[in-house]
Amino acid sequence: MGTYGWNDAKKKADEVNTSGMYLKLEDDGDQAIVVWMGEPYAREVIWTGEGYLDADTDEGKAYLDNNPKKKASFRCAMNGLVLKKGHADNPKGHKVVNQMQIFENGVNWFNDLCKIKEKYGLGIWAFELQRNGKAKDPKTSYSMLPDTKVADWDGLADLIKSFESKLHDLADPKGESGSGDSSGSDGGATVSDDQKKELTAKLKPLGREVLNSFLTSFGIEQLKSLPAAKFDDAMKFCADNGSAPEPEKEPEEKDPFD
Repeated sequence: MGTYGWNDAKKKADEVNTSGMYLKLEDDGDQAIVVWMGEPYAREVIWTGEGYLDADTDEGKAYLDNNPKKKASFRCAMNGLVLKKGHADNPKGHKVVNQMQIFENGVNWFNDLCKIKEKYGLGIWAFELQRNGKAKDPKTSYSMLPDTKVADWDGLADLIKSFESKLHDLADPKGESGSGDSSGSDGGATVSDDQKKELTAKLKPLGREVLNSFLTSFGIEQLKSLPAAKFDDAMKFCADNGSAPEPEKEPEEKDPFD
C-alpha cells in the first residue's frame, strides 16, 4: 500500500534505504556499524558495464573470449549484521537497522578485513565501515575501525545469536539454484495483521523490559517484521514470560507495535 505526504514518503524512503539483501553505502562519508559473521565467499568476476559475471562460468568465459581486453578481478562477499547506518558528519543520527546484509568489495577491503580479524577478532567487536569516495568514483575505498566491543553493547550478544541461523548463502544469495530464502529471514514472509494483533495483546501487559527482550531475542525492531515461521516461538516466549502489570508508559521514538 502506498503512502501520502512528504513526511510519510521520506520515512518510506529511509526504510527502503536501510533494507534489502545488500549493504550499500552510496556516498562519501556514509557509514554502517557492522558485526561480521560467517565465512567469506571469494570469486573472480568481470565487470561488463552493467553488472558482474563470474569468470569461472560458461557465460563469463565466453565474455572474456569475445572481449580479450577485459580482465577478471577479485571480489569477496561477507555476511554482516548491520546494526546502524548513517553519516560520519552525524554519528548520533545513525538509524537502527538490525538486519543481516551482504557486503561485497575488492581485494583491498578484504585484506583490511583479514587484518582486523587477526588483530581484534570478528566475533568480539562491532566495526564502523565507512565509504571514502563520491558516488560512482572509481577510486572509492572503504575503511574499517573498531567501534564497540560486543560485551560492552547491552543486548548485542543475544542479538548476534538470534541471527546465527539467518546468514545469506553468499554463493547463491537469491536462491536461484534451489529453494533458498533470499530475504535472510526464516521463510521470507512476515506475520499477518491478525498474528501481529495477537502478539500485541500478549506482549503489552508484560511491560517494556519484556518487550525489549522479545525484540532483541527475535532480532527485530517492530512486531510486523517478525518472520511468520517464528510466530509459534513468539507465542511461546509470551507464555514463558508470564504476566506482569503494565508499567508507566515511556516515550519512544518508534512504536514497535505499529
